[in-house]
Amino acid sequence: MTKYIIMINLIAKKKFNASIVGHSSPDGSDGNIYPDLTKITSALEIVEKIVIAIN
Repeated sequence: MTKYIIMINLIAKKKFNASIVGHSSPDGSDGNIYPDLTKITSALEIVEKIVIAIN
């Protein structure tokens, strides 16, 4: 499972884009995030982008 991070400012009225930071173990059981994405292929194409808008 790919993992994303986003830093937002709840006061700023704008949009914030998430960035991919890595992946977890296949079942997520160890709670770690692994930054090596070289073996991640089609999973990178599932989500085009993640945007949080503060209005």
